[in-house]
Amino acid sequence: STSTPLTTASSTCSAVPGPSRSFGRKRPFCCCFVYLQATVLCFVHSLRPKMTDFEEIARDPETFRQQFEKEGFLVINNFLTPEQIKTVRDRASQFVEEQSQVDPVVFSTVNQHTLNNSIEYMLGSAGTIKVFWEEEALDAEGKLTRPASCAINKIAHGLHDKDEVFSQLSRDPRCKFISEQIHQTKKPLLVQSMYIFKQPEIGGEVRPHQDTTFIYTDPFTCKAFWIALEDATLDNGCLWAIPGSHKLPVNSKYIFDGTSLKMTKNTEEPAEWDLSKAQSLEVKAGTLITFDGSLVHFSHPNRSPKSREAYSLHIVDGTSEYASTNWLQRGEDDPFR
Repeated sequence: STSTPLTTASSTCSAVPGPSRSFGRKRPFCCCFVYLQATVLCFVHSLRPKMTDFEEIARDPETFRQQFEKEGFLVINNFLTPEQIKTVRDRASQFVEEQSQVDPVVFSTVNQHTLNNSIEYMLGSAGTIKVFWEEEALDAEGKLTRPASCAINKIAHGLHDKDEVFSQLSRDPRCKFISEQIHQTKKPLLVQSMYIFKQPEIGGEVRPHQDTTFIYTDPFTCKAFWIALEDATLDNGCLWAIPGSHKLPVNSKYIFDGTSLKMTKNTEEPAEWDLSKAQSLEVKAGTLITFDGSLVHFSHPNRSPKSREAYSLHIVDGTSEYASTNWLQRGEDDPFR
């Protein structure tokens, strides 16, 4: 288990009598109920991730490096202040207003073939800022069925380089510290960023996957920073992850072969992911979840009335070999940095 010990609150029921006094007696119903309640509470708590603050990591990076190496992720509380969150969300809202007249291009991890209908748009997003729409927000003719602010899936993939607000966030010295001290990245390079909206009622499912599939290096060095900009809950589609799954093989590779985007096999071994071991990562706004690119993770559709906005950033080690077949490529005049 990756939980911290639970200290249960004292019961309002009187203490259960000892054996010499209770032989032949039935426990009062209230005591049995409280015992069951405490047992359930302990079980639920055991599914919660360990959480820490950046200050703790800075004081003892080796302990948290070992935890990251073991489990494949860390959950860091209060990484952003409410004021910082507002600045980032306001900037994203400006993008939505500016891009509301753009021809809709859908992003879906369920129906990835939709991206082949707009390959140039997808490839061009690597070094700039593009908007992608929710699949369920378009009608049969490809027209938006709701206001742009309620239809957008994400803004991507060059926010970290092409916008001052997101560049400052992505290049926070704490991110560099985590990259070097926790991830053990020798030469951190920022390669991809996304503002994810996870819209109310239509926020799409993200199927179980490993980010290394899409950002492939030799050796594997992809790492992720995922920052909750709203509370992420079971209701609105929080992240789920399988602790320790970053040690499993990366079985597939998403490539651009010169004409189309497609998923290819990386190994002959079938992917065997035991989703029953997945842990829900319910976190408050401002929390950072950083994880290994090979960690198996996913999120369910958002059918709730609340959105689940987040900012995601991926880095690689500049000392590794970046695959020439990765869909995400930048020109020589605009390299990763």
